[in-house]
Amino acid sequence: MLKPLTVGLRRSLNLSVAEIGHQDLWQRAEIACAAIGSARAVVDETLRAADRMVEEADGVRIVDTVTVYR
Repeated sequence: MLKPLTVGLRRSLNLSVAEIGHQDLWQRAEIACAAIGSARAVVDETLRAADRMVEEADGVRIVDTVTVYR
């Protein structure tokens, strides 16, 4: 279930995606998405689209999101 989701995020939104936590737990995952753009609004919309894509996936629930700009 996780692999198709991460591949879909990469392909459809051109994001860098990595599983960063909970690899030792069954039915739980923590993923990070990274986006780079010349305009903050474009990056914001891309990350919101990623949230929507995850929310629409069967059997997946977002527990928390954090956005960091550097």
